[in-house]
Amino acid sequence: MKRLFFLAVAVMISMTGCGKGPERAKALAAAEKAFSDLSAREGTRKAFLAFLSDEALTFRPEPVLGKPLYEQRQDRRDIRLTWTPVLAEVSSEDDLGFTTGPYFLTVDEVIRKVYGHGQYVTVWKKQPGGEWRVALDLGIQHDSLATPVPALQLRYPRRSAPSPAAHTAELNGLRSADSLFLAVAAEKGWHLALQAYACDDLRLLREGKAPVTGKAEAVAALADTSLTAGFITAAAISAAADLGYSYGEMKSLTPGAPQRYSYVRLWRRDQNDLWKVALEIVLPFAN
Repeated sequence: MKRLFFLAVAVMISMTGCGKGPERAKALAAAEKAFSDLSAREGTRKAFLAFLSDEALTFRPEPVLGKPLYEQRQDRRDIRLTWTPVLAEVSSEDDLGFTTGPYFLTVDEVIRKVYGHGQYVTVWKKQPGGEWRVALDLGIQHDSLATPVPALQLRYPRRSAPSPAAHTAELNGLRSADSLFLAVAAEKGWHLALQAYACDDLRLLREGKAPVTGKAEAVAALADTSLTAGFITAAAISAAADLGYSYGEMKSLTPGAPQRYSYVRLWRRDQNDLWKVALEIVLPFAN
């Protein structure tokens, strides 16, 4: 009975200000659109230097500091990189979020010929001044999709912020969930790790393939995946501990398969207060 009482109180608290969730998710999507618009107008270098935080990491496929990378970059005038968010999720405290969707490389501003396609993931953190800045940036390549760009989806977990001491425990809980995911992947297979630790609305991104949405669909898509060992490098969570991310490396244990991958997982608290994977993106290292 005591647990049911506290769960009821938590639900009541979480509903406070929940009407702000859609607007906050829309604002995050608007920041992503402004990022893309600047890239279209003035080039990738200027856009990334404007929107990356000083600590932002970009994956190539290993994580590296983003600003030094783009400071050394010279844009070609005839090439433009643009992208469109189809999903924006923001924490209940409006301090952490992520966006994802298709990107397009176009050449020649007149004919606008698309010669590169893929999916990007941007992890955003709110800065002390209130502006959104990029914390992680990465993406995959795949062939052109025949379907039009889907309508924007908005997600916004609702959870009250824990105490500072509990926040540390919550972060450790996410790191533990990621480590357990890796242990299942090594013992039973990547697909069964997702079966155990993914949200039902999981979004799965793999190099050379169109996005897979839904846990059941992702498990089926990876059913023949080999056993894979790995380790977590770092993790972070929102102030309310309802959204977080982890990244690290995984290594296939099957001879002939790509040997190493960088991964990023976006985690969300589910209705049972457990960390579950909302999005996973993996980048293979060159053999």
